[in-house]
Amino acid sequence: MSIRVAGFLLSGFLLTAGLSPAHAQSASCAGIAEWNASTIYNAGSKLVYQGRLYQATTSIWNTPPTHCPSCGYYQDLGACSAGGNTPPTVALTAPANGASFAAGATIAVTANAADANGSVAQVQFFRGGTSLGVDTTAPYSATWTNAAAGSYAITAVATDNDGASTTSAAANITVTTGTPDTTPPSVPAGLVAASVTSSSINLSWSASTDNAGGSGVAGYDVYRNGALVGSPTGTSFSNTGLAASTAYTFRVRARDNAGNASAQGAQISATTSDGGGGDNTLPKHALVGYWHNFTNPSGPTFPISQVSNDFDVIVVAFGDDAGNGAVSFTVDPGAGTEAQFKADVAAARARGKKVVLSLGGQNGTVTLNNATQVANFVNSMEDLIRYYGFDGVDIDLESGAGVYHGAAVQTNLVTAVKQLSTRIGPSFYLSMAPEHPYVQGGFVAYSGIWGAYLPIIDGLRQELDLIHVQYYNNGAMYSPYSQNGLPEGSVDMLVGASLMLIEGFRTNNNTGVVFNGLRPDQVAFGLPSGPSSANSGQASSATIANALNCLTRLQNCGAIRPQQAYPTFRGVMTWSVNWDRRDGFNFSRPVRATLNTLP
Repeated sequence: MSIRVAGFLLSGFLLTAGLSPAHAQSASCAGIAEWNASTIYNAGSKLVYQGRLYQATTSIWNTPPTHCPSCGYYQDLGACSAGGNTPPTVALTAPANGASFAAGATIAVTANAADANGSVAQVQFFRGGTSLGVDTTAPYSATWTNAAAGSYAITAVATDNDGASTTSAAANITVTTGTPDTTPPSVPAGLVAASVTSSSINLSWSASTDNAGGSGVAGYDVYRNGALVGSPTGTSFSNTGLAASTAYTFRVRARDNAGNASAQGAQISATTSDGGGGDNTLPKHALVGYWHNFTNPSGPTFPISQVSNDFDVIVVAFGDDAGNGAVSFTVDPGAGTEAQFKADVAAARARGKKVVLSLGGQNGTVTLNNATQVANFVNSMEDLIRYYGFDGVDIDLESGAGVYHGAAVQTNLVTAVKQLSTRIGPSFYLSMAPEHPYVQGGFVAYSGIWGAYLPIIDGLRQELDLIHVQYYNNGAMYSPYSQNGLPEGSVDMLVGASLMLIEGFRTNNNTGVVFNGLRPDQVAFGLPSGPSSANSGQASSATIANALNCLTRLQNCGAIRPQQAYPTFRGVMTWSVNWDRRDGFNFSRPVRATLNTLP
C-alpha cells in the first residue's frame, strides 16, 4: 500500500486551494454536507460552508473555500436557500427493542439526540401514532404510565432549531396481562477484580436473575467509591483512567426492564499497580512544539539551538519517503550544516529536552504493505535515530496516508513501531498527533477514518509516551459528556476530549467496541500557536489555563467537570515552534507559566 501524506497536517494549510468569484444567486443546499477538513473533495463535489454552496474544481482537502478566494479551485454557487439545514440525529436508549412489560407498568422512554449545525429544539415520543410527551432539554425522556396490554412501536422524533426533524428507529415492545413487575432482580454476586493495570481495574461478576414472569434483567450499575461510574448490559466492566498505586472500592447492582433495581452487592477493594512504563524523564507537565524543517510563511528555518527553552519536546517536522517502506531525512539549510544540526540535537538532549522525528507532512509517503517494507521502515528509522541522535518518533499519518478501518497501515504500523522500540531499547520515545476525527470521532461512528487511530493507539499503548490529538481545523467534537458538539477552542472541548482518552469510551454511538483509557501522564492536548498557524481552533491563554486547572485540580471547569482530578495530566502541544517565534512567543510563554503552577 502506498501511503500519501497530503498537506501540512499540523498547520492545516494546503498551498493549492482557491475559490472562483462569488455568484449572487441563491442555491439549494438540501442534502449537501457541511465542509469537513478530513473529507477529500474531487472535482465536481459539492459542499456547504458558512451558509453558501460550493463546488470543487479540483481534488482538494483540509482547506476551506475562503482560504484563497482568487485561486479558482472552488466555484461559489451562491447563498443557501431554504432547505440547506442538516437534520438532527436521534436514537432511543430505552425501552430496549423486544422488551416485555406487565400491564399497568410505568415505562420510561428515553433518547439521545444531537444536531450537527444547530441545536435540538425538542424530542417528542410516540407510541404508534400517539404522543407520549415532549421534552425540550437533554436528557430527553417521557413516561408512559399504566401501560395497557398489547404490542407497541415506540419512536422518538427530534426537531432542530430550523424545523428539520428525524424519526428514530422503533423499539417494538410487548405489554402483557397480569400483575405488574415490581420485583427487582437478584443481587449480583461473585464480584472480583479480574485484572488490574496502573490505570484500570477490570471487574466481573455472576449474572443476576429476574423473578418468574418478570420483565428480565436489563443491565447493571457499577459504583466506585460510592459513585456511579458505568452501566453495562453484561457482567463485566473496565474502569479506566485511574491513578497508579491507588485503592478503590466497588459494588454492583442489577436493573430489570421494568425499572426495578436490586440492592448493591458485596463491596470489594482493588488497587491499581504502580505507574511503570512511559517516559520518566519528561517533566511532570510538558510543552511540546513542532519545529519546521522547511520554510513557510512563518519564516525561514532556524537552528534547533534557537528553539525557546520553554519547550520540553521538540518534534522535527518531517521525515521523507525513501521508497519501499524506508524513511529518509535531509536537514534544511536554514538549520545549519548536518554536523551543526546533530550537535544542536545533542545539546538540547543534554539540557533534558526530547527531540523526535515526525512522520507526516506535505510530501511524506510511507509504503507498509508487506514484511519487507516493514523491515525497511524499521531499519531506516533506527539508522536515522542513531545517526542524528533523535529520542524517537512521532506518528502523524492520517487520511493522506490511507489510515482508515481495514487498511494495512493499522496493523503494519503497530508491528513496525514495536520492532523499532525493541531495537532502540528503553530510551525509545513515541508520540502521536492524529486529528480528532481519527480518535474521538470514533464515538460517533466507527468506519472509514472515524476512530481509525484507536486500534493503533491500543496496539502501542505500552510503548506510547504521549498522545497530543489536534483539536483544530476539524470543527466541533462530540463526546459522552454533552448532547451537543463541543466547540473548538473551548474549555469544554479540551477537557471533554482529554477525558475521553483518559477514561475511555464506547464507539459507534455507544454500540461499538470499547476504547480503554490511557494513563493521564500519556495525554496532552494539541492547539495552534496563533492566528496564522491553523484555520480554526485557537484558544486563549485563559482558556488553556482553565482547561489545565480543571483537569488537574477540578478548578475553573466549564459545563464538563471530571469525576476526579488528574494531577499527572501531561500538558500541551502546539503547531508550531516557528509560528510561535514569529508571533513573539505569545503562546509558549503564558502556557509555560501555567504549566509551572500545576500540581
